[in-house]
Amino acid sequence: MRLLTRQISILLFLGAAPMAAHGAEPLSKSDSSTVKIERIGTLGLEKAQKGDGAIAIFTPLEAKVITCSGSCGGQPVGSWTCPADQSCSLDCTTNPPTRSCYTP
Repeated sequence: MRLLTRQISILLFLGAAPMAAHGAEPLSKSDSSTVKIERIGTLGLEKAQKGDGAIAIFTPLEAKVITCSGSCGGQPVGSWTCPADQSCSLDCTTNPPTRSCYTP
């Protein structure tokens, strides 16, 4: 359990690029990859809303916030948090990339 938590922390710290590099990147904007992590939460990967990028989203069980981490063009853009009732958004067409939250 401790190792898994450390791996999630590293993924969120480095951004979505490492997860995408291992073939987990969705094929289209409508696709998303989600993995349930027993007794911890879920880890998902989505395409950026604009531009060539990806977002890794970790949602702990009984979450009040979700942790988002992104990459644009394979370069990490850092992490941010959103309220649990919102989702993560990333615009890779701006310089610097715009990280935000939105209500789906």
